[in-house]
Amino acid sequence: IPYSVQNFMNCDESVCVATQPYKVNSLARKNPEWIVRESEVLYTKKDCLKTSPPSCACSTGSTEYTRVTDEQFAFVGPNVDVRTEEEARQALLSGPLTTCFAKPSNARNETGERCAAGCGHANSIIGYSREQFYIQESYGLKYGPFDNGTWLTSRGSICANHLILRGVYPMVFYDYDRANAFFTDISVDETELIFVDKETFGDHTRNIGVAKNKCAFIGSACRGVVALSSGAFELVADFGAGSTGAQKASKKTQMVVYLKHEETGKYIGLDSTKDLVAVEKAQAAPFFTSHSRLISYDFPQYHVVNNRLSPIVIREIRDIDPAEVWSLRDCNLRGANSGLSLDLVDDEFYGKTIGGVVFDKASPSQRFDIGISGVWMLNSTALGLPLRREKDKKRFRYIFSNETYPGKKKAKFYVLKFRWNARQLMVPYNGKTIDHETMKFSENYFDFSNITDNSITPTDCTILKLAGGEGETNYLSLNDEGKVVMTRTSDMDGKWTFEYADL
Repeated sequence: IPYSVQNFMNCDESVCVATQPYKVNSLARKNPEWIVRESEVLYTKKDCLKTSPPSCACSTGSTEYTRVTDEQFAFVGPNVDVRTEEEARQALLSGPLTTCFAKPSNARNETGERCAAGCGHANSIIGYSREQFYIQESYGLKYGPFDNGTWLTSRGSICANHLILRGVYPMVFYDYDRANAFFTDISVDETELIFVDKETFGDHTRNIGVAKNKCAFIGSACRGVVALSSGAFELVADFGAGSTGAQKASKKTQMVVYLKHEETGKYIGLDSTKDLVAVEKAQAAPFFTSHSRLISYDFPQYHVVNNRLSPIVIREIRDIDPAEVWSLRDCNLRGANSGLSLDLVDDEFYGKTIGGVVFDKASPSQRFDIGISGVWMLNSTALGLPLRREKDKKRFRYIFSNETYPGKKKAKFYVLKFRWNARQLMVPYNGKTIDHETMKFSENYFDFSNITDNSITPTDCTILKLAGGEGETNYLSLNDEGKVVMTRTSDMDGKWTFEYADL
């Protein structure tokens, strides 16, 4: 991600002294709005303080800057340490390693090496050859023997070993939750292609990022992206006969949901005026989620507001009206393939944690309040508490509890934030998902290829406005006449299950 280092310095109020790159990774995770294009906030270090008034602007709260994570459909996960040369080489296949070293004094200078153990000066390992590592410095492009800001150190050298021992990199994940689509690479004959109508959809894709992300966001109107022989990228509405050709393309698969009413078995469909209606499964309307909105796959310029489709007017993510987004309450979270549901189980020390128990629609302990998309807390409906992590000596425990371990005076508690990513339940801070076989945290990081095994289905849920006021018609329901309506209370007329499909 090509981001501005200067903006981090400005926002962290460390213009003159900079900051350790480890901290930058953590700040990026906590403050994604700080990640803006390098070209928008140029590197000036402390020179920006010399202007009148000082020009050390920070992007927070301003619409003048591009949020790179929004443009790239990405989010920053945990920092991962490397400790061996093999781990460093594997990490460098995906991107640079942030690292540091201490500058040796005469007393500890080892055979002329420029590095010593410690962390007084930050830089990055950006690549390697059979014999050497390539180090990127922070002194500008004129620094170093190659006039590009880099220098070399031999693999296995004292310097290389010190740098590797301090190596760390952030996990950066693609945000499938942003528009719920994935792509398959194919080769096409560009003469057969029909492109997306720019007059109809051009403005709708403004501020939606790179080509694939634009395609993902406009549902059935876009079937993929192609790199034309002219070098331009175009959104493809139809691949025609599908003949193999010389041009590389990416074919889209949209991950959609159908909303099934639990009591009647009916599904939500659309009438000619774009009102929501109850229909049989064959006429069900597909939706995809984005920023807690239910967007129509067939009419991607519209999303569900109350009990009908309404035009999407706001393009900027930060300007989405909280009164027009949704959340889920009192849900059973069922493993798509395991037959297990998320449940409250006894922690080995005290309190309740999460685990997998055979699906029981009537069990209160299998009920949770969650989000449709974005970042949210996992709340136990029965306990009225969110899942938290408690630092207990050298390990973390995950519990639903307001109490500390018996006899413990102090404990650090952090409410866990969850998100959906490719139908999997994921915790962004550690990059881990809920494993379908245990319904506990997996030992592995999020992996898109686990979409089938680790999919979790929101079952028998109440769908309600995220920011609805007390006493308002906040709940999506089906009345006695079979009409989709908004009601003031949640009951059996307002229980829905998400059914997944790929289109």
